[in-house]
Amino acid sequence: MEKRIIDAIFSLIRSAITGELLPERENSSLELMRFIDKIYMLASKHDLLPIISFALYKNGLLDKDSETGRKFIDAQMLAVYRFENMRVEFERLCETFEKHKIQFLPLKGSVLREYYPEPWMRTSCDMDVLVKPLDLDKAIEVLEKENGCVFVSKTPHDVTLHSETGVCIELHFELIENGRVAKSTKLLSEIWENAEPIESGKFHMKMSSEMFMFYHVAHMAKHFLTGGCGIRPFVDLWILKKTFALDYEKLNQMMKDCGLVEFNFKCNELCDVWFGAKEHSELTRKMQDYILHAGVYGSFENRITVEKSKGEFKQKRFLQVMFLPYCNLCEIYPILKKIPILFPFYQVVRWFRFFNKKKRNKLITIVSLPKQVSEEKIQSVSELLLELGLTDESTI
Repeated sequence: MEKRIIDAIFSLIRSAITGELLPERENSSLELMRFIDKIYMLASKHDLLPIISFALYKNGLLDKDSETGRKFIDAQMLAVYRFENMRVEFERLCETFEKHKIQFLPLKGSVLREYYPEPWMRTSCDMDVLVKPLDLDKAIEVLEKENGCVFVSKTPHDVTLHSETGVCIELHFELIENGRVAKSTKLLSEIWENAEPIESGKFHMKMSSEMFMFYHVAHMAKHFLTGGCGIRPFVDLWILKKTFALDYEKLNQMMKDCGLVEFNFKCNELCDVWFGAKEHSELTRKMQDYILHAGVYGSFENRITVEKSKGEFKQKRFLQVMFLPYCNLCEIYPILKKIPILFPFYQVVRWFRFFNKKKRNKLITIVSLPKQVSEEKIQSVSELLLELGLTDESTI
């Protein structure tokens, strides 16, 4: 990827977040417009269009008459619309849980957007809220009866519901996902002991600044191990560092206890490169390549490479595609919620979907892609994970 495009993206993000105009040498519409389409593609890949659109407009570089300019504007308007929908649903959820005395802890974007210059800049595809396992059934019931939400699916760590306005609500009851970043398990299981009400008598809880920062980094590590985490979590990390008054001794101990010291240090170093004036090291360049190649949710190729670098792949991916977990199969065949005994039958029925050319091609790609991953790339990713401290000691 061209250096000037990468540099432009991070200059525009800095401008949007800090409120400072681009340096005069960069604030050239002629120079920027020459590769605005490539900037759009990279921003889109990492779900940064609203931030970049805002920065372009503020710097007088947004061409409202061009096709790409209109795309940026549309993305910004869509972000504002989605945020308003999510804000309304979040307020309704807060009122309902307070009314029924259900303790809840907002996670991820529901909290992070408060620290952005404009809350709609911090996009998210769903609303993440943690409740205690014993309160889960009650929480689902009141959201369905009083807020008009519809149950969609359940995994070992969360339940998905959709609001009447289409907002996706992820009701977490467990923060440990699939055993990844295993050393974090004990600390994350004590999340409620590290939470306090936002106001006396309220059931709306918040984490301590140190716990929120730790959870954010642990979540980044989880995504790093499943194909990449995108640029946006680094923007979050940079903003949190600028905003939170942190007890670094306490935070560093958390990282040390959970094997994330090196990963946390290098993520902060990459923030200083992207959003500050620090020069790249060999390792931050490797991280940048891994992240930019993948996109906001990581890439399937990166995930395969990670698994192969740890000797995990083999036929694992094929089996995961062919044999879906019960909760995932319920999304395709809702009747399973009422008659779970039919699970084996519908597992087989689903295979006939592969007669569809599009789905068959997807399966072929999944099966054949591992063969296309070079030994050089596997070795490179293996070395990167080792340098970041994301070894088998900290992960399963």
